Amino acid sequence: MYELPVVTVVALSEADELHLEAVALYETPERWTEAARLHEQAAGELAPKDARAFAAYDRAARLYFYAGDYADARRNMERAANVAVATGDVVTAAHAYIDAAFITLWEGRSGKEGELTRRAELLSGSDLVGGAERDEILVRIRPTQEL
Repeated sequence: MYELPVVTVVALSEADELHLEAVALYETPERWTEAARLHEQAAGELAPKDARAFAAYDRAARLYFYAGDYADARRNMERAANVAVATGDVVTAAHAYIDAAFITLWEGRSGKEGELTRRAELLSGSDLVGGAERDEILVRIRPTQEL
């Protein structure tokens, strides 16, 4: 008797398809803005507390930054940080807020970086943040300050 092999079908979500489409554009720098938009769109397809949304917004931010679109880079990095907060990953959130603050310097939005670094500093005081992690966050905010 012959048995048919088991076939497993995996259906990709809309977010997965958008992600794969974006990744296919990475080797062409002229298309990084398009890839960033696709990652941003993919993140929008996911639940606000889905950790995959953090990765999508983070990738979008980095691609926008490399493409020279600093406003969209900062906006997406802030969104990534907000997702990390929503998922309880306060260390990642703090670092993402600091990344967003650095992007504001490129963007030319004087004063905005203070708001973002304050968010990171507040998160560094969480009980969920260990001493070494806290020090890493604070050194990124004030690299010349003694801890």
